[in-house]
Formats: sequence, structure tokens, C-alpha cells
Amino acid sequence: NEGAYFQGMASSVAWVDVQMGLVKSVVFAVLVVWICAAKGYYLHLAGDRGFGAAGVSRATTSAVVLASVAILVGDYLISAVLL
Repeated sequence: NEGAYFQGMASSVAWVDVQMGLVKSVVFAVLVVWICAAKGYYLHLAGDRGFGAAGVSRATTSAVVLASVAILVGDYLISAVLL
């Protein structure tokens, strides 16, 4: 029933876990937005990528890979500092 569920949640989840989840979410959002916006904004300066759909495709792939690695590294660093 609902009472047992909420009782189990209250006894097993600490406020520090909720805080860490919120901090990580904000940090990851900032990392993704910052990396993707920078890759798109500076696309015209990358002469090897070209312009048009091919350049956007390469910039998108690069942004996704870089953002994924940044999230992994950021998760490690945040967990190491906050725990």
C-alpha cells in the first residue's frame, strides 16, 4: 500500500541524497548546454569540418561525445568532493 511505500522511502533516502541529485542535475545541465552551444557557435571557425549539413553533423557528433565524457568526469569529481 501507499503508506508502506512512503515509510520505506522516508527511512532509506536521506536528504543528502536528494541534495546531491539536484546538484548533479544542475551541473550536468550546465555542462551539456555549454558544450553544445560552444560547438554550434564556433562551427564557422572549424575549417576542417566544412559548412552546411556535413559541418553540423560533425559538430553534433563531437558535442555529444564531449558532453558524455564531461558528464562522466563531472560525476566522478562531484561524487568525490561531496561524498
